[in-house]
Amino acid sequence: MVTSQREALRTKQAVLEADYRQSKRLMVAMADQVQFEKRQNATDLEALYQRYHYVMQAVAVDVDHTSLMNQLATTRNEIDQLLNHHQSAIKEQIESNEAQYRKTQQNLLEK
Repeated sequence: MVTSQREALRTKQAVLEADYRQSKRLMVAMADQVQFEKRQNATDLEALYQRYHYVMQAVAVDVDHTSLMNQLATTRNEIDQLLNHHQSAIKEQIESNEAQYRKTQQNLLEK
């Protein structure tokens, strides 16, 4: 009787440890994905800022700068939209990670 209880507890402990390791791997993978997205966003943002500075230099040289000013405004809007989009994506990813973490913790507590 005692042996079967010990065996059941060992089995339960092994399952919990496996769940913990899986949860940890999942959280590390999610953190890596967030870091990748941040790096990608930084690269995209840097390209847009370079374009913005190029347009600014062209405005300084060009006599008829109305079209360039429009392009500058468009580029600035693109930068703002991209930044907002990436901030939202990162926020959603973080919220998703937190929800998954809470779910995993709840599953571990239930076991």
